[in-house]
Amino acid sequence: FFFFFFFQAEDGIRDVERSRGLGDVYKRQPKYVICECKLWPPKYLLKCIKKYHIISLRMNTDQGRVIYEPKTEDLLPSVPLPAASHATFIKCCMCGTAIPPTAGNTCLQCLSSRTDIAEGITKQALLHLCKQCGRYLAPPWVTCESESKELLALCLKKIKGLNRVKVIDAAFIWTEPHSRKIKLKLTIQKEVRAQLVLQSTFTVELSVENMQCDECKKTWTPHTWNSAVQLRQRVNHKRTIYYLEQIILKHGMHSKTINVKEMPDGIDFFFANKSHAVIFNDFLHSQIISKVRQSKQLVSADLSSNNYNYKNTYYIEVAPVCREDLVFIPPKLQKELGGSSAICLISKMTSMIHLLDPIKRKTYSIDSESYWSHEFKSICTREHLSEFIIINIEPSDYKAARMATHTSRIDESANYSYADVELQRISDFGVNDNRVFATTHLGNVLKIDDRVLCYEIASLNCQEIEGLTKELPDLIIVKKKSCLLYTSDAADDSLRVDLGGRRIIKKKKKKK
Repeated sequence: FFFFFFFQAEDGIRDVERSRGLGDVYKRQPKYVICECKLWPPKYLLKCIKKYHIISLRMNTDQGRVIYEPKTEDLLPSVPLPAASHATFIKCCMCGTAIPPTAGNTCLQCLSSRTDIAEGITKQALLHLCKQCGRYLAPPWVTCESESKELLALCLKKIKGLNRVKVIDAAFIWTEPHSRKIKLKLTIQKEVRAQLVLQSTFTVELSVENMQCDECKKTWTPHTWNSAVQLRQRVNHKRTIYYLEQIILKHGMHSKTINVKEMPDGIDFFFANKSHAVIFNDFLHSQIISKVRQSKQLVSADLSSNNYNYKNTYYIEVAPVCREDLVFIPPKLQKELGGSSAICLISKMTSMIHLLDPIKRKTYSIDSESYWSHEFKSICTREHLSEFIIINIEPSDYKAARMATHTSRIDESANYSYADVELQRISDFGVNDNRVFATTHLGNVLKIDDRVLCYEIASLNCQEIEGLTKELPDLIIVKKKSCLLYTSDAADDSLRVDLGGRRIIKKKKKKK
């Protein structure tokens, strides 16, 4: 065999660095060996191929010249090689690092330092917050908790330019609550060239500014309400109004109001929509005996389109009776109740009036329709109560009977135990020995030496019962005296103490 070796020098190509001679060039460039032979190369020639890095072998045969290219594993079986042994590398035009050929001949590090994929994305934004209701402007106004998913989604919508990149991660950066700043850490990706994706991380700062929402503006602007509910009760106390306030707060029915105004004999509620006022009206009617009158006033009219704008007003009048009041029953209603006594004690006030007959020892329930058909008023209120002390008490074997009208339900909740008691006035205690005997429905509650509040029928000046004095008892025990722990009891005080502290209308302290 005859071998001819050909060595390639610089081949007319210069590097960026200054050359130090042919030896330096030979070290940096691979050796290429071309062999010619007359026969097919034997196996022992593979050692020469591995040693001299022969990349092709040409053979002269009778049929012509044949080129043999050994496999990668035949060349360097012990050294891992790239997929293509003939792949070339070039130097980065900026840092000189060997890289595969690219469109810009620039490595990834240099390309990242020169290319800003976050360009065009706003690093500062503005976020509007309603200070009164705590909602953010999306729009519309939405409620978001601090560092929640909803607030993060809202902040990302405020950042412009995110539609041109791919958001990989977003998180909150802690800031002081009083700084009114929200900081986000964003990680994005963007394809700058073919099959070349860059990733970048940066910070966005959002400033929170106060701005009133439309609903809060209406609360401070007059003549913006569409419907009003006027709650009234013609009595000299506000126990029922305070009771209704607690029920409204408990069920959250005040959330749709745009304004609440306190009046001398009730409360006015203002709504932006008529439907909210209707729902509120139905709720009050289901809690207390009342009747409604509706009126409307024309605000504007467009005759061309036949559109009319009205303001609706609902006047709700609550029955002028209250729990523990002594009432006079009209004769017609006495017959409907099955022959009740002329006077009865109101034991409970809900959507029905629960009456207790102290003479016949029966209980009755009257619905709203029956009450307004035979309207009656109180002849004695809490102002007429007198304080007595129990000297002796003996249980009675009489069981209370329950009666009801045909339009009402039977009062099953009234479980009373009747007893005969001996009482003495507190003012007479220790002064004289004047005692009074009476029958009470609170036999299971009262004990000796307990103080009770009673109505004195003998000293009562009322036209309705002038001819019935002989049939009525001298004393009617209403309740056992206890501490002022109930809001309706505190409402009797001239200072109008609100022990619970929960009022729809917050009292403003006068500045000295």
